[in-house]
Amino acid sequence: MSRLRAAFILALLAALTFEAAAHAAPAKELAEVRRIEQTFLPVDTHAVRLDASFGSVVVRGEPRADIAVEIVLSCPAGRDQQVCRQRAARLLLEARNRPKHLALRLKRTPRARIHGIRSIMTVTMPENEAVEIDVRSGNVEISGMQSHLEVDVGTGDTTIFYPQSRVQIVKLDVAFGHANLWLTDGSNIRGTGWPKSLTWRSQGVSHVEVDAGKGVIAVRLMD
Repeated sequence: MSRLRAAFILALLAALTFEAAAHAAPAKELAEVRRIEQTFLPVDTHAVRLDASFGSVVVRGEPRADIAVEIVLSCPAGRDQQVCRQRAARLLLEARNRPKHLALRLKRTPRARIHGIRSIMTVTMPENEAVEIDVRSGNVEISGMQSHLEVDVGTGDTTIFYPQSRVQIVKLDVAFGHANLWLTDGSNIRGTGWPKSLTWRSQGVSHVEVDAGKGVIAVRLMD
């Protein structure tokens, strides 16, 4: 909740800016300018923390031991590709082994500019690891995971597919936007009040928590 209150003004300004931009011009085709790929074999790790100051994050859980990270950096096709490549070259994937967790961050070098660059970070990882995600501006998609999920988004949409049998609690909060939870019986629970909020409990062992400043939160529970 503290994130929501702190992001109140920022989210309002972002909402107005995004809406104006959406009406001003159609989306442009993107051209890939750089791809970062790296694999990690976590040791004594129970959680993975993903930090993206910009861009979207996709997490896919699988029965595997390693963590594969792919970051695709793109620019609108009409832009100066050489300038975009130079800017993309100043972005780094930083990995730090902390006690009990692995921290991964898309980091800018000093004085690096990111104007015009689009980023999609895809992380394919063990399905039983807990995940913490912090995204300033971008979308989040999660599927295949079976442990705790904590997602913090400034501006962007969050979509999660998660097994209902694993859920102990789902907590969704968004200042500007909508929060929706779909159960396996087809019923839909919507967030109410301001900020839009919902809590749902069951008999599982994992929690799914999402806080957003502006965007749409959609959590779909599966058999």
